[in-house]
Formats: sequence, structure tokens, C-alpha cells
Amino acid sequence: MENAKKGSYEYVQLQQKISEKMFAYSNSNIAVKSILLIKPNGELINSMDNGSRKEQFSQEDWFKKIVGNNSGTVWLDSREDVYSGGSMGAKTPTFALD
Repeated sequence: MENAKKGSYEYVQLQQKISEKMFAYSNSNIAVKSILLIKPNGELINSMDNGSRKEQFSQEDWFKKIVGNNSGTVWLDSREDVYSGGSMGAKTPTFALD
């Protein structure tokens, strides 16, 4: 995605391929309510969810914890408000991992 210019045909094609894979995964497991793909700089690449959300995550404490772990796995605690800033439903517990 880094080489494709935003708004170009190539970029749109890449976004579609990513969306198809995320959709297939989210539909294969009914427990998955939302998937967000975020660049290391905090910019949202793509998402599968049903609520409004943030477009930039770099200042979030949970995101800094993930980026600061140098590509290691980070499990974040479940919480009642969603990590994405969206509206997944009232008090839907969420968790995140890298």
C-alpha cells in the first residue's frame, strides 16, 4: 500500500482486496464484530465494523503500547468501550492484539 497513491486505481484495487479478506475472516467467525487494520504511524488502512471510529490512533495509549513492543504480540485487556472509538453496541466487551 505504501507504493500506491491514495485515490489511484491501484490503491482502490488494494483496498478492495483487503476488504474482501477482512470480510471473509469476519464472516467465518460470528464472535468477530470488528476488525481494524492500522499502519504503525497510527493511520487507519481499512476496517470492518458498523460504527463511526477514529481515523488516527497514534496518540492512543493502547496503540503506543503495541508499537513500542517492536512487533511482538501484545494482548490488551477486554474493556466495555471499544478501542476503535466506534459504536459496536452498548457495553460490548472488546480486546485488541497486534
